[in-house]
Amino acid sequence: MKRDAFTEQMPGRLVVNLQGGLTFAPSPLPPAGLSFSMPLLRQIGVVDNMLGRLEGTAKGLPDRRILIRSFVRREAQLSSYIENTYARYEDIAVADEEGRGEVAEPVRETLNAERAINAGINAVFDQGRPVTLQLIRQMHGVLLTGVRGHGSRGKFRQMQVYIGSSHEVEHARFVPPPEHMLDELMDSFAAYLPDAGDLPAAVRLALLHYQFETIHPFEDGNGRLGRILILLGLCQYKLLSVPLFNASLHFERNRQEYYDRLLKVSTHGDWIGWIGFFVEGLRVAAVESLAKLDELTTLRADYHHRLQSARNSSLLLKLVDLLFIRPVIRVSDAADEMRVTYPPAQKSIQKLVKARILTEAKPRSMPARFVARGILKAVNAEPTRR
Repeated sequence: MKRDAFTEQMPGRLVVNLQGGLTFAPSPLPPAGLSFSMPLLRQIGVVDNMLGRLEGTAKGLPDRRILIRSFVRREAQLSSYIENTYARYEDIAVADEEGRGEVAEPVRETLNAERAINAGINAVFDQGRPVTLQLIRQMHGVLLTGVRGHGSRGKFRQMQVYIGSSHEVEHARFVPPPEHMLDELMDSFAAYLPDAGDLPAAVRLALLHYQFETIHPFEDGNGRLGRILILLGLCQYKLLSVPLFNASLHFERNRQEYYDRLLKVSTHGDWIGWIGFFVEGLRVAAVESLAKLDELTTLRADYHHRLQSARNSSLLLKLVDLLFIRPVIRVSDAADEMRVTYPPAQKSIQKLVKARILTEAKPRSMPARFVARGILKAVNAEPTRR
C-alpha cells in the first residue's frame, strides 16, 4: 500500500503498524459534510419505495417461511461467490440433508454462511434483538466452524491482515488498521449501529458496510459477515420485516467496482460515489427479489394445481411446500414431516415423481434421495462469468 495513493480527503489516517508497515484507520462515523444531490435523493426514494413493495408482497404470502430458506441459501451462495467460493445449490442441499460425512470445502463454507445468516435472522428478525458486537462475534463463530481460520472464530484478529493478491503486506492493495486498534474502532462502529434517524436508512447501511470492511476486524470472513449485516440492518432500520432479500446480488455482478468504490472512499473520501453504488445495489436486489418471489409463488401454485384431486390429501400439498425448504428429500424425511409411517410416505413421494415434481437423484444412493429440480433451478444463483 502506497502513501501517495491517499489524498487529503481521506476519511481517516495512515498508521504505521508494529511491524513498520503502513495501514489505514478510518475515522468514526458519520463523515462530516455529507450532502446529497437531487438525483441521489430520488434514487434513495426509489429504493424505499421498492423495499415497501417487497414488504407488502411478503406480508401477502400464505406462508412466508417456505420461501425464506430459498432466499437465505441463495444469499449464502452469492456472497460466497464474491469470495471465489463456488458451490451448487443442489450440493449444499444434499450436504445439509445428510448432515454427516465428508463435505467439499466450498460446500461447507457456503453452508456455514447460510447458518450464520440464519443465526442473525433468528436474533434480529425473529427475536427483535439489535445488532451488537456480541451478535457479530456469534455469527462469525458460526461462519468459520470447521473451516480454515476456525481457530480465531468469534474473536477479533490478533494479527495484521491485508487485502489484495500480493503475498507481501507492503505490496497489498489495501491494509486495514493494526490489531491493537480494533477494540477502539469496533466500539465506535457499534455506537453508530442504533438507528438515530439522522440520515436515510440506506445511507446509514452504506456507511456501516464501508466501515466494517475497512476495519476488517476478523482474520477471515469479513466480506460475508459484512454483507449479512446489510440484511440485518434492513430489519433494524424497519425497512423489511421478512428476510426475502439478496443483498449480495449487485456486488457479485459488479465485484471489481464494489472493491474499487470501497477503496476510493479510503483514498479520496468519495462517499457519494460509494453511497450511489450501494443504493443502486439495494434497488437491484429489491427488484429481483420481487421477481423471484413471483417466480417461486407461481411455481408453488403450479405444483398445487398438478395435485388437485380428491384422491390427494392436504398432507401431500404440505409435502410440496416442504420441498421449498428441503428440495432434496428422502422417504424417511417425508414420513417425519407428514407424521405418517414409511409406506404412505413412499406412496406420496411416488405421486410427486409421477407429477414431475420430484426425480430420483443420480447416482442412486441408499436410501434413495429425491430432488425437486424445478425448485433448484429457480433458486440456484449462477455466478457471474469472469
